[in-house]
Amino acid sequence: MSRSLTYAEMAEALKITPESANRLARRKRWPRVKGNDGRTRVAMPEEALVRQDSPPVSPLVSPPVSPTDSPMDSPPDKLIKALEAHVETLKAQLAAAEAQIGKLGDDLVAYDAAYAAGLSAERAKVEAERAKADQALAAAESRAERQASDFAAREAQQAASLAAEQAKTEKAIAAFASLADRLDALAAERAKPWWRRLAG
Repeated sequence: MSRSLTYAEMAEALKITPESANRLARRKRWPRVKGNDGRTRVAMPEEALVRQDSPPVSPLVSPPVSPTDSPMDSPPDKLIKALEAHVETLKAQLAAAEAQIGKLGDDLVAYDAAYAAGLSAERAKVEAERAKADQALAAAESRAERQASDFAAREAQQAASLAAEQAKTEKAIAAFASLADRLDALAAERAKPWWRRLAG
């Protein structure tokens, strides 16, 4: 036979806390049902209950109660206390692990920030070097253009000077040719007899 009790009723019957009653029901795997009032009820065997209506035991007959017979020190409660202590240890370990994970996350964020800063600095250096190279290339192209322009101007000047010298030479040659013709004419005139020169 079993009785359907809430955790509070089990705790009152067994002289334990409702939390201990909950753990006891789970450990014993007693059937649990959700009542209409929203509270969980446990089908607890009659033999596991301390009957509230049982006649009181005479002090002369009842054995002396030792500290180990106290409900708070019963083996289930000792096991529950050990489990609770283990749970607290696990909670502490979990908190330590979460703190370590948080620190690792902060370290990762700091590393990412430092890496991004270093990458930005390197990119700035590359851009500066590229700007210098572009400036040097533009200056070289400008010098080449000036040199080409100067060379073209010198060629034009030399061509003009050569043309002027050629014109002077041709003029001198023409003057010499004219002078030669005149000298030839004078020479021919002198070669005539004197009476022909007079006869004209």
